[in-house]
Amino acid sequence: MSNHPQTHPRQQHDFIGHDAAEQQIVQAMAGGRLPHAWLITGAEGVGKATLAYRFARAILANKKGAKDLSVSPDASAAKLMAASSHPDLLVLERPFDEKKGRYLQNIPVDDVRKVAPFLRLTASQGAARVVIVDGAGTLGRAGQNAILKILEEPPENAIILLAAESAAVLLPTIRSRCRVLKLERLSETHLRQIAAQHDITENLDFILKLADGSAARMVRYAACEAHELYQNWCEFLKTPNSSTLRLKLAESWSGRNNEDVYYTAQEVMFSWLQRLIQAKARGTAPQPLLPSEIAMLQGLYPQLQLERLLQLWDELSGQAKDAEHHNLDHKMVLLNMFDKTANLLAA
Repeated sequence: MSNHPQTHPRQQHDFIGHDAAEQQIVQAMAGGRLPHAWLITGAEGVGKATLAYRFARAILANKKGAKDLSVSPDASAAKLMAASSHPDLLVLERPFDEKKGRYLQNIPVDDVRKVAPFLRLTASQGAARVVIVDGAGTLGRAGQNAILKILEEPPENAIILLAAESAAVLLPTIRSRCRVLKLERLSETHLRQIAAQHDITENLDFILKLADGSAARMVRYAACEAHELYQNWCEFLKTPNSSTLRLKLAESWSGRNNEDVYYTAQEVMFSWLQRLIQAKARGTAPQPLLPSEIAMLQGLYPQLQLERLLQLWDELSGQAKDAEHHNLDHKMVLLNMFDKTANLLAA
């Protein structure tokens, strides 16, 4: 398997593709009246957390009047952040459950309750104390209400940075108290720049199509060899009734110690299904991602009905959510997904 490790956002100093959003922050800092709460939104992997850490790093380094938010990796604030040991920074994110081998569904409300006392303390090394809520969309109602209380009466010299895929998942009262920055999906040009940094060259054109503007997905797809996973999926579509192939794929895609492969395989399946649904809705032929897919699509696509494709989407996405929520066995989840897809193809 290829090795293209994803740098954690707290250690990432390059920031590509969102100059306009960064300039909004730079201008707010230069104006001297920095909003105490920011909500950074955008699709998975476009740079929300990277921008939040970059913003926090600039605040903690007391960087004002500069043309951008860059801080030298050798600066004290940068070193402390990279080591997750800056005394003026608190980060909330979904904890990893070692026993279950997965991340929890939500950020625990007990973690959120640490925010208020943290922000009331005097900054020890800079002019402010900063809280980053990475994955704010996973806050439950109690957690959101706890955040709301802080936003209603923010302590002096406190900055709260929320990162979520969509603003709509948060309470309107939270959204109204935040300066909102929406990050768009990255262009192919920007993704290629990031790919060069990670030395991703093999099957890059295919990965870019599948990544859909997400740098994090691009890096993960390279590491998980998504090109091969997609070829495996197409083989299944050609012979959906092969129980031997189904079992082989389910076993190879469901390794408990490598959940990235499991999620990448699911995204490969959903990407294929989404392209068919969109093509049916437009009345056009779907565009193949691989040359080897052309003949298979030509034989398969005409017989598929939009209603059945939408039904399959609902069934597979529902099963994926149930599996995540109830920590179901990944192998059995995949086998059930194969069964439902085979039933569609046989109809």
